[in-house]
Amino acid sequence: MSKSTSLINSTNINQLVQSVATVASIEPDIVIEALAPTSHFIKPHGFRPNSLFVGREEELQKLHKHLFNKAKRSEGVAAVLIQSIPGGGKTHLARQYVYKHLSDFPGGVFWVTAKSMEQLKAGFWRIAETVALKPSQIATLPRDPDNFVQCVTDWFASHHEWLLVLDGIHFSHDDELRQFIPDSKNSSLLYTSTEKNVGGDHHFMNPTVIRLPQLSAREAQELFLLELGKKKPSIDDLTEAMKLVQRMGFLPEVIHVAAKRLKETGEPLAKFARAYNQGPKLRALDTFVAVKDQLMKENASEAINLMQIICYFAGNIPVEMINLG
Repeated sequence: MSKSTSLINSTNINQLVQSVATVASIEPDIVIEALAPTSHFIKPHGFRPNSLFVGREEELQKLHKHLFNKAKRSEGVAAVLIQSIPGGGKTHLARQYVYKHLSDFPGGVFWVTAKSMEQLKAGFWRIAETVALKPSQIATLPRDPDNFVQCVTDWFASHHEWLLVLDGIHFSHDDELRQFIPDSKNSSLLYTSTEKNVGGDHHFMNPTVIRLPQLSAREAQELFLLELGKKKPSIDDLTEAMKLVQRMGFLPEVIHVAAKRLKETGEPLAKFARAYNQGPKLRALDTFVAVKDQLMKENASEAINLMQIICYFAGNIPVEMINLG
């Protein structure tokens, strides 16, 4: 090797190192995604692995089995719907699966929040600008769903071994939703929803429905104590925690909110349990207040207004009025 070649290589290497350092400082998300055990990992900002996960091992196994159904994947995408009542742990389970099986989807993992059409479109736009479109197309293509959604589904159709998660989807506007449903051999599609009436619907790739049962009493108790940081609970802690989770209906989301509230106040578990059990089911609306506070931090005025409407009308909700806005 000549001295001039060595100098050139050394210069190029220095430039490359500086370039990588610059990119890492400007686009940290891109670098993190590139280091993931898959070609792409597109997810919402702040999306992290579960800090706690209890039970659901059977559901995790079923989910993996159905998402890798050989017969379905040989013809197109294998679709699964995780369904439960609100607060039942659908997203929690899906997130656990995704982080456990990232390396099983070399074509990429794409998580899109789909609770509203606006969120769904925003998620598809991020996929478009990250992987589906060239930089020149991004600069010239109007940010209109009619332009970029088809680009994204075409990209999915021409690639394989990916997983697309549509979290919190509502199938009530199925005509509009169909344009967002991609198909490709040897790939997987995962929905989470409170709705269960699309199992076997070919418009949504004939999803297999996994209905989440309630956590068992022991699992709910363990989750609550872990949320409180009590790794070695006393007999009294175990007793009071069991009473509480029974009153909470064994719902993971309610358990999480109650534990968070208890940690913030520092109230003794026994005292908290007595007040919770003697008061109304939501213990002076602690759960409602916690959720509302979080929505206010996120400036989610529409969600707050909807909560207030539902509370005002109690169980007699005029659905058509809400649908009409």
